[in-house]
Amino acid sequence: MLQRANDRFAFQSQDIKQNIIDRMDDYQSILRGGVALFKASKSVEHHEWKSYVEGLNIQKYFPGIQGLGFAQVITPGALARHEALIRSQGVADYRGTTLDRRPLNTAIIYLEPLDWRNQRAIGYDMFSEPVRREAMERARDTGDASLSGKVTLVQETNHNVQNGFLIYQPVYRQGASVTSVEERRAALEGYVYSPFRIDDLMQGLLRSSLTYVDFHLYDTAKPSPASLLYAYKSKEDHFAYPATTALYDKTLELDIDGRVWTLYVHTLPGYIPAAEANLPIALGTVSVAFSILLFFYLRSLSHQYQQSLQLTNKIASELHNSEEGAHALLEYAPDTVIVIDESGIIQTCNPAGEQLSGWQADEIIGKNVNSLIPSPHREAHDSYLARYLESGEGHIIGIGRDVELLHKDGTLIPVNLRIGVQRMSNGQCRFIGFLRDLTERVKIDKALKDRDLLFTSMINASTDGLLIADQTGKLLEANDAYCKYSGYSHEALLKMNIRDLESIESSDKVSLHMEIVNGKGSDLFEANHRAQDGHLLDFEVSMTYTNQTEQPRYLSFYRDITDRKRYQDNLSNQNLKLEALVDARTTELQQQAAELRTQYAFLEKANRIMVGRELDMIALKQQVNELAVQLGEPARYNLSFLDKTDI
Repeated sequence: MLQRANDRFAFQSQDIKQNIIDRMDDYQSILRGGVALFKASKSVEHHEWKSYVEGLNIQKYFPGIQGLGFAQVITPGALARHEALIRSQGVADYRGTTLDRRPLNTAIIYLEPLDWRNQRAIGYDMFSEPVRREAMERARDTGDASLSGKVTLVQETNHNVQNGFLIYQPVYRQGASVTSVEERRAALEGYVYSPFRIDDLMQGLLRSSLTYVDFHLYDTAKPSPASLLYAYKSKEDHFAYPATTALYDKTLELDIDGRVWTLYVHTLPGYIPAAEANLPIALGTVSVAFSILLFFYLRSLSHQYQQSLQLTNKIASELHNSEEGAHALLEYAPDTVIVIDESGIIQTCNPAGEQLSGWQADEIIGKNVNSLIPSPHREAHDSYLARYLESGEGHIIGIGRDVELLHKDGTLIPVNLRIGVQRMSNGQCRFIGFLRDLTERVKIDKALKDRDLLFTSMINASTDGLLIADQTGKLLEANDAYCKYSGYSHEALLKMNIRDLESIESSDKVSLHMEIVNGKGSDLFEANHRAQDGHLLDFEVSMTYTNQTEQPRYLSFYRDITDRKRYQDNLSNQNLKLEALVDARTTELQQQAAELRTQYAFLEKANRIMVGRELDMIALKQQVNELAVQLGEPARYNLSFLDKTDI
């Protein structure tokens, strides 16, 4: 009995730890999706962020997350300009809280859903608070998600105050190199982040109720009252670590986003009787049947069939004569196990099945399994059983299928169902069903699908073409705009290499651009592509290199500059014509100037000759007048004009 209780406690402890890790991993995917949105857009406006978060429906599918936000880096002296920009986007009363004097300031500009709690955080400078700043600096320098220490969120009021923490994912400037800490610091533009209220986060976390078991979650590697983040049952003022009266206890470390949490699990008085009381009543006594049950259960969990088979055979041999082991298997199994007879009547339902279906075992045992099946399969289920019993033909047995389980309250729960058959010595059959809850997976799949849909819609709504290629240049994706430009179908483009589209550049030129992008992270250049019908396409190309995916990718945006090139060509032709006219007119004027200079030289020479002769004539007339006067005769020539001239 003690060994069974100890095994049960060990399983419960690991289950709590794994549940916490799984939930935190789920929430990290939301933050990574937000970073991808910023990478896919030149700028993310408030309405785009709001649409993205609404598509995730985090309040319904991700309990405990207070919101999804973006905090922008504000350079010193730019606070007033920043506030004016945010107000222009529709947040009329926006005001940042940064003092605008530190080397690095931030402000929360987006936080959705924008309920009354989250409105309190808009504009807050998280970098001004030491605990938050430590996590933000760690995220900035590593490029990875970073978990903060325990804080009281800005969203808290005086009512129902909960411990909180935050997760940050850095957003770097598009095209910037981030290979070193210095480069990451220089390229930082902000943070996609989420605030969490711990009590809300832990709601619904456990797969099954914990009877006479308590656990405490600490924010540090060394538990202390000050670092207590969450208490499952005992309150902080009623508990001291470790629990000296506990029959069993276990301390586990959780490494989450660069920070260590300590999980301390311990039993409460009454644990042993409760463990005995919870053993399933309606459990068969044939151990071979449970060996088969164990085989199917392990096969449903294993990703590698051969390893599962070996493990199953080993455990089956160990449990062959152990009825207690079969009891423990059903009770501790995290997945639902339901056993029915040939008439479809439920004979066994384990604790996980009670948690999943909403029915207690004593309520559901004896009912037809149709109680758990929604229409239209409910009405046809008896015929499925009859067909198998008559022909041995089963469409789902041994295969597995995603179906829906009808909860006691009428809601539908997505599950993966696997069915095994046990043939008993009396010739009858017993059907063993294994059901795994897919609710979280469906939520994540839907969130990812919504994110991909939003991303695809944004890309296809762009008037710029987009091509994504691998390191060899093989095209992996093309948006609608590029298909429209080129005339190629989406399917045709995905069979081509980017070099197939270049009309002028050689393969070496294409490789050169890729090398530049590898070194700088991005490149801006012009290129000519040839459309399917042969005409040339003039593009301005913005190429970016990313290694954030499993394989490095080249993302190229193509802006149509055909009209601009045509205008430039026309302008260039006009300039050439104008230059030719200017050259011709200049030559003509030069020729005319040469002729004028020749005429001027001739006239100047002639003028000098004429002026010389005129002077000689005047002097002769003066001599004649003087001679006449001497002879007593009047002057022959009138030379009075000589007194009025300036010669």
